[in-house]
Amino acid sequence: MFFGNRAVSGPSPVDPRQDASATALVIELVALVAGVPTPAMMLVTVAAGSVGTNANSLVGAVLENRGPIGNSGTNLVATLVGCVFAALFFLR
Repeated sequence: MFFGNRAVSGPSPVDPRQDASATALVIELVALVAGVPTPAMMLVTVAAGSVGTNANSLVGAVLENRGPIGNSGTNLVATLVGCVFAALFFLR
């Protein structure tokens, strides 16, 4: 990893096994082979997955680890952020 195993909220090290996520790119490649998405859909989906993943890390570091919301709340917020990001491209 380019920055090492560091928290997004600061320079403190974190256990790399703490959270895991599926790779959107692998899913997109399988869908591409099956002929499902257009190239534009692929790019937006991968970008939305990246935005959602970063939102998950940020919300987890700021809210989940400090107690206001749990893991399910963090996942919900991150999913909504990724969905809104993708919708901004397709619903204009």
